[in-house]
Amino acid sequence: MNRILLGLVILGLQLSTFAQNPDSHQAKPYTESTGVLYWNQHQAFFLRIGTSERDTGVVLKSNKQTQFTNPGYFDEEGMNIISTKFAVDPVSKKRVNPAIEIQWNIIADGTSPKTQISFGGAVEYSSQKKVYFGPSLNVQVTSQDKHSGVENIFIQNSNGNFEPYKGQLYFDTEGEFKLTAYAVDRVGNAEKPITKIFTVDRTAPESKYEIHGPQLNEIINIDTKIELFTTDTISGIKNLEYKIDELPRQIYKGGGLPTANLEDGQHTVEFFATDNVLNIEKVKTLRFYLDKLPPIITSDVLGDRFIVNDQIYFSGRTKLKLTSVDNKSGIKDILFSIDSDQFGSYTQPFYLPSKPGIHIVRFFAIDKMDNMSTGDRHSHDRFEEYRHNVNKIYVDLTGPTLSYEILGPKIQVGDTTFLSKNSRIKLGGTDGESGMNYLSYSINQTQAEETYTVPFSLSKDGVNYIEIFGYDNVNNRNRDDFTVIIDNQAPEIFFIFSIEALGIKEELPILSKHTKLYLAATDEKVGTKEISYSVNGSSFVPYTTAIGSFRANSVNTVIARAIDMLANEKIEEIRFWLE
Repeated sequence: MNRILLGLVILGLQLSTFAQNPDSHQAKPYTESTGVLYWNQHQAFFLRIGTSERDTGVVLKSNKQTQFTNPGYFDEEGMNIISTKFAVDPVSKKRVNPAIEIQWNIIADGTSPKTQISFGGAVEYSSQKKVYFGPSLNVQVTSQDKHSGVENIFIQNSNGNFEPYKGQLYFDTEGEFKLTAYAVDRVGNAEKPITKIFTVDRTAPESKYEIHGPQLNEIINIDTKIELFTTDTISGIKNLEYKIDELPRQIYKGGGLPTANLEDGQHTVEFFATDNVLNIEKVKTLRFYLDKLPPIITSDVLGDRFIVNDQIYFSGRTKLKLTSVDNKSGIKDILFSIDSDQFGSYTQPFYLPSKPGIHIVRFFAIDKMDNMSTGDRHSHDRFEEYRHNVNKIYVDLTGPTLSYEILGPKIQVGDTTFLSKNSRIKLGGTDGESGMNYLSYSINQTQAEETYTVPFSLSKDGVNYIEIFGYDNVNNRNRDDFTVIIDNQAPEIFFIFSIEALGIKEELPILSKHTKLYLAATDEKVGTKEISYSVNGSSFVPYTTAIGSFRANSVNTVIARAIDMLANEKIEEIRFWLE
């Protein structure tokens, strides 16, 4: 009896090479290592019967369903079975008892894979059907297949060629991208490509400020408006944040910064913007001085005067002098009126009218930020709120007299002062008018004024520029400055033996018993004050001449010490063998 085999004709598949066209995949069969056969459901099949595995055999034909066979198609996706009625033992050629059926399993696969594009590592934001991602974007493409399994995933980046997907993608450049992907299973089912269009935004927003209203250099008043603006050309602005001085950070909502309630004085605004994918702008800084204090105005009598029963009498030779000072922006104008006359600008001391009787003088000052000494910046008519007696009023217009003193190490070379880190600077000041309030100082123009409380030291080597400031009790300021050189460098020590070494022992030079040791030291800035030394643990003694009398046949240790004129100290150890 011949051995009869049932088999399927496999229609071959050739995967074409392509660039931008993803639809040229042919159907093909696939056999797993376990022997399971997968057949593309859309591919025809023929049944053959032969006497050996290599025998092409005879194509089986159906006399009853000719129109549905040769070729035939699997009607259902999934498991399909071809079987014989009974199994025959290949040795005895007899039916196996008990009877069993022989089955050939074929899995029909007509469904293409399903591919998914996943984004990670970056913030995502969607607006008006556009998708944006921030920096560090990575993309993974995955695909699943119901039956035969995924054979290949293909991707196309923007308008490039389709290429096999090899792993996670990284997008480290900015711009708009179009990523297309699809998968093919092991029997040639190719899915319809899916496409993701997205934009990578790696650029932070750009913010600025505008000042509208009264301003003089960095000085503003409470009517001045500071507005913030920001732009982002890609994903758009999420927040514009600001912080005034040490107040909590706020989100800017337009309309200008809330400066009216700030104290008079120097203020700092820090602001930055964040876009919708969390690109954060580098913090920007705006510094301004809010001038809210009105000028101080005083009157002074020049000439004869007489006071009786609280009534002041002037002679015809008496003049009234008006003086005004301002804490920051400076005086813009002084206005005065005699009796019911119109207010005019004050330019010089003036006489009262040469008319007997009582005369009323009113006056006020305006600074360059329109702060008025009347207390009302917007009206010149509310003078009843301001009363001023025509008395001699002492006006303090000058700041304190400043001084400084060096405590500790100090060397004066010509007009240059040398100090060390152990030196301290003591500030002083006097004010014979309103009196001293406080002293402050600034070092090397790299810091704001620091209030002086106790003598301070400087640690930075080299030239140090110190500014000192004195404030009296009416906030008049005086300034002085001086320069010192800080020398924290100890002298350099040099030594030499009077006789050359005889050799080396245990990495130390071997010297003869007649050897003497000479020491020297140099200091580039202030000079060496003293050199001393210790031999084999003895007390330090000043160096005056060559050192001798060392221990024979042993290691000798000399400790050399040099001190400069500012007490900077250098220690050096010298070790050697003495024969």
